[in-house]
Amino acid sequence: MLKKTVALICVLLWSLALTGCWDNVVIEENTIITSAAIDNAPEENGEKRRKFTFVTVESFNDKDKGKFTTVEADVISEALIKGNNRAVHPLRSAKIHNIVFSREVAEDGYIPQVDTHKIEGVNRFLPDYMVAEGEAEEIFTTIGKMGLEEKSLTYLNNLVNSAAEYGFCPDIASYDFNLDFMGSDQDPMLPLLDVNNGNIYVKGTALFNNGKMVGELPATTSVFLNLMRNSNSFFSYYMHFPIDEPNFDEAILQTNKCKTNITTSTQGDDLIINVDLKINGYFDKFVWKNLRKSLSNKEINDYIKKYFNTNALETMNILQSCYSDPCNIQGDLKIRNYSFYNTRDFDKVYHKAKVKVTTSVNLTNDPNPHIVR
Repeated sequence: MLKKTVALICVLLWSLALTGCWDNVVIEENTIITSAAIDNAPEENGEKRRKFTFVTVESFNDKDKGKFTTVEADVISEALIKGNNRAVHPLRSAKIHNIVFSREVAEDGYIPQVDTHKIEGVNRFLPDYMVAEGEAEEIFTTIGKMGLEEKSLTYLNNLVNSAAEYGFCPDIASYDFNLDFMGSDQDPMLPLLDVNNGNIYVKGTALFNNGKMVGELPATTSVFLNLMRNSNSFFSYYMHFPIDEPNFDEAILQTNKCKTNITTSTQGDDLIINVDLKINGYFDKFVWKNLRKSLSNKEINDYIKKYFNTNALETMNILQSCYSDPCNIQGDLKIRNYSFYNTRDFDKVYHKAKVKVTTSVNLTNDPNPHIVR
């Protein structure tokens, strides 16, 4: 009888453990971290510290005041341990949707590494990384003040993905930051966020080199970087044509089926970067009709070529000045001329490399357009 009683007690205790905890709260209802903000904290004994702000599922119940778990630590793993000591339920980091760190933290070179987690059997669930121009924590407090507590999980992701559709920032949905960039030749780039008048907006692209943020591209210039990287071809370009009719001098070129080929060549000790753009696009029929009143097809084509050549060259010059290589020039050089690559400091030759941009244009407004495939 005693053995049966002991066995029954063991079964009951085991069944309680299956529920997640003593008060029948399942694991999914514990304190789950959905986002994290990382800012620099005041130095302690001459050593730099960071402030980690963990946003949990319950953080935006109050529309005017977000509730966060904030701790100071060196790295995110230490911060999680400290946060656990303060939380009623253990903080669980397996479902972090996004990590935002301030520009200061990015320039210091701290990019938090988190574990890869499985979701629906796919081992590619990682948070989206973003950089804040100011304090990272301000991004999340602003979401709370905007009364978006019900959409707090997806607000930043939707904001960035929408901006990426127009080319204003990198398309973070197309890669996993940890797996695709860390340890590769290609320098990463991240969306750059800012707050203005109580609203969050995408400022442009944060550029990196050797794991540190080294510069930025404004949103309008990011469009040309994304075009050169072939991440998306369907962008809009606002051009002012040199015609006498002020009502029709601004034309919007819509692009489609564009193709970019970036290759390297060498000449003595010099690196040459060749950017070949093939642009297919079209204008609104009304705009096209008015452009054709003042300009020939050749004049329109020549102007578009000059527009893309100039902007692509300026974009490459900014990247070179920052020593940032998101177009993977290093990888192409390593393949095409390993001897040159292996005997020189890539950053130095990349910084002073000559850039040649050529653009071919095919307008689908033409009666017989030729589409680049």
